[in-house]
Amino acid sequence: MDQKMYTTKDAAKFLNVSTATLTNYAKHLEGNGYMIARNPKNHRCFVGEDFARMKAMVILNRLRSIPFSEAAQIVTNEHTNIKEILQLDKDNLVEGDVPAVQQTQVRATELHEVARELDSIVQQVQAQDAMHKAFVHEVGDILEQQSDVIKQQNDLIEQLIRENTRQKKRSWLSRLLFR
Repeated sequence: MDQKMYTTKDAAKFLNVSTATLTNYAKHLEGNGYMIARNPKNHRCFVGEDFARMKAMVILNRLRSIPFSEAAQIVTNEHTNIKEILQLDKDNLVEGDVPAVQQTQVRATELHEVARELDSIVQQVQAQDAMHKAFVHEVGDILEQQSDVIKQQNDLIEQLIRENTRQKKRSWLSRLLFR
């Protein structure tokens, strides 16, 4: 089953760290032989396993004062139980840390806000579409009226031309007498 992959920016936001900090964590892991996937542009793409290992590094550093280089060695060891390390975080919350449940709630709130914004945008687009249709209808009516006026003017011009032509055909004497 394919896992969702996150860009460095999205992964940093998810872990509540800067992109530079995330890159630092990734370099520590990669320096110990752990492979982080890369996209065709050679940018890192993170999955759940990567998040778990980086979070475990942070927990070891904060709660056990283990330097990141050593923490990376521990979490990349195939015999290390990452779940046990992550459990330390649940047992000893550090000020400023956001536990996984709270992170999920924060993400759900963010998604709800995005959905609300999208609904607002859709409503604005629908309102603009209705205004556009009304405008096109009005312009169509105005063009039809202008076309009618132009046709009437053309008919009048033709009538005047015919009348002028008839007058020219009459003799100068009849024109003089029957004015």
